Amino acid sequence: MGSLPVSFLKEHRIAAIVTRLGYYTGPIDGVYGPATTAAVTELQKALGVTADGIYGPSTDTALKGKGKEVVVQIQTELAKYGYYTGPIDGHYGPATKAAVATLQTDRGVTADGLVGAETVAAFEKAVADGTLTPATTTTTATASTATETTTATTTAATTTTP
Repeated sequence: MGSLPVSFLKEHRIAAIVTRLGYYTGPIDGVYGPATTAAVTELQKALGVTADGIYGPSTDTALKGKGKEVVVQIQTELAKYGYYTGPIDGHYGPATKAAVATLQTDRGVTADGLVGAETVAAFEKAVADGTLTPATTTTTATASTATETTTATTTAATTTTP
């Protein structure tokens, strides 16, 4: 059997992308038909690029940029709730995936390390009902400040005593 034509592989990849993002529900068959064109057009509208239904360089660049932006948002929320301590860099690497998996385990959803509809729904529900609250670093800062204040007061008392 010969290799698949480049156009088939490209069209298959595009259909997979728009399916994963929720814009397409048809078959992933390598045919860039009207349904794929409509899905790409909707994706382009959401990305703010020319909505012509053709998945070209500007659509690809915008999608990659949006992907990094979304990962930054995920990392920021994970850090806010105490799940992620790595750099907020937009890279969905092992630390981000592990943090998502821990969140999923805590929320009782499938722990695959990928942020999908089930994870988002469980996270939003937990935040809304108060079972998940932002992590606080003020306890440590307050204890440190209190220690510094106590030390400063002790030193002042020692200094002013004849």
